[in-house]
Amino acid sequence: MKEIVLRSLTEIYDSLMERLNLEKGGPEMTMKTLPTLNQKILGFYRKRLYVIGGRTSQGKTTLAMQIAMDLAKQGKRVFFLTFEMDEEEMMIRMIANICNEDANCIRHDPDLFKGKLNKIKEFFGKRDKFPFLLTYNVGKETSELIAMIADLPKPDVVIVDYIQAIKKLDIDKLTTMNNYILSFRELAVTNNFVGILLSQINRGAMDSHDKKPQLWQLKGSGTIEEHSDVVLLCHWDYFYTNNPKKLNDYTICIAKNRQGPTGMMKCAFLPDSYLFKDTGDSVFVTAAEVASVKGDIPEEAGKIAKMFDGSYVDED
Repeated sequence: MKEIVLRSLTEIYDSLMERLNLEKGGPEMTMKTLPTLNQKILGFYRKRLYVIGGRTSQGKTTLAMQIAMDLAKQGKRVFFLTFEMDEEEMMIRMIANICNEDANCIRHDPDLFKGKLNKIKEFFGKRDKFPFLLTYNVGKETSELIAMIADLPKPDVVIVDYIQAIKKLDIDKLTTMNNYILSFRELAVTNNFVGILLSQINRGAMDSHDKKPQLWQLKGSGTIEEHSDVVLLCHWDYFYTNNPKKLNDYTICIAKNRQGPTGMMKCAFLPDSYLFKDTGDSVFVTAAEVASVKGDIPEEAGKIAKMFDGSYVDED
């Protein structure tokens, strides 16, 4: 039976003040490559569950990979568990992101990029500077995930791509998925890491007028929505319109945020190099637009959020 620990109000207060003092300079984990998003969600915190949702080919894996590499570059130990693409395909995407080159060109003629590739390999070898673990089809069961976290050096961040691809163990897939989500969140709390789950969006998004995903459209939404702290929904309008003018236009919908406001932010997406870039644009979001993400209808519409400007300077 799990031991129950009760704390007095003064103990809770002291614990809170200790944490706030540690965070005076900002959160421990920040995303430097997308500072606007980082400022909107106030960084990444241990013991919390973040969900990145989107339809197939909408860039959710690319966003998760960029977050992972961003934090690993800062010395945070990241475990990236992919259930969809093998390690070599993920590696191509990582390389394209790092050097901002067309991934297909790298695939077809790697000799053209020999200099850059050698430098990347050298960088990957410095595990103290880039502590990144990439696995394929490991952790599809909760028991595997628990064993990996117990056997390896403690992670700062664990990313699972994606929740619908886990192995069915219970009476039905939904029950298995719900149990996995609950176990994953508990692992994040007990092992003090940032938990990030990727989730597919059901086909309901295809029927909406503007195709923007909504919180209720997450597959297995009940458990994911209830237990997540932050939900980011990916929307790439070009995927639906095939309009070349919108190729790089991308929207990240902050559909749930326990510690801050919800809303939408714009950024630039470079699909050939699997790279997101911060535009630094201020974005106004109406209550009606936020409701379209949340899946409800507000009593009155109005401007409720404004994004902060941001820019990224590579210190290396």
